[in-house]
Amino acid sequence: FAHVQCNCFMGLLPTIQRGWVTIDTEIYFWNYETGGDLAYYEGLAEVVLSVGLVIPKPGVFQPHIKFLLVVCTASEVVVLGVTFESEGDDLYALMHLQPNPFVLLVL
Repeated sequence: FAHVQCNCFMGLLPTIQRGWVTIDTEIYFWNYETGGDLAYYEGLAEVVLSVGLVIPKPGVFQPHIKFLLVVCTASEVVVLGVTFESEGDDLYALMHLQPNPFVLLVL
């Protein structure tokens, strides 16, 4: 964390067994059950202040979008699609973030 300039936040998303940490404008996710599957998102221009996960209404998004990641900065709310690859019985083995936001609200 030597390169943190402004803010660092962290939390858990127990529904998908992921921990997350933000370092300024970047977000990192990992599977806290296995310690693996590192996912990363850096498509924001401002410091990330909050992260949340929601289940989309059925039929609104394509079926492979299992969750929506809501990311808030001081001036934006960004909604990203979250997909998974399963391995055996683990439905959430490999996490993928869609690179382009579904929604970008400027506050």
